[in-house]
Amino acid sequence: KALSEIEGLIKAKDQLKEYNEVKEKVKEMRDKQESMRNERDLLYRRLSEIRQGMTRLRDSQGELKAQLSGHRERQREEKEKKDALLREIKELYQQRQQLRDAFRQQQMHYMRASREQR
Repeated sequence: KALSEIEGLIKAKDQLKEYNEVKEKVKEMRDKQESMRNERDLLYRRLSEIRQGMTRLRDSQGELKAQLSGHRERQREEKEKKDALLREIKELYQQRQQLRDAFRQQQMHYMRASREQR
């Protein structure tokens, strides 16, 4: 009877050792699982921040495109004004040349006429 009790205790000791090893492995796995969950949560937060940043950049890009479009429109209007002013300057310059040529011709006629009278 004592011998069977000793064998039972030895068996229980081996089972207890195996139980403690499994218990330790389970604890390690739970710790690792918790660590991985924390890392996953951190990555999800980072991903969320990146997505928010991308959204802000897209919004900003839209605003900048609208501003650029407005600048281009104003630039086109200013170019049209400039071209109109250049055409007007060219026309005025031609008128001045024509008036100057006409004046010189009349001046020459006057000078001839005044010489002839002398």
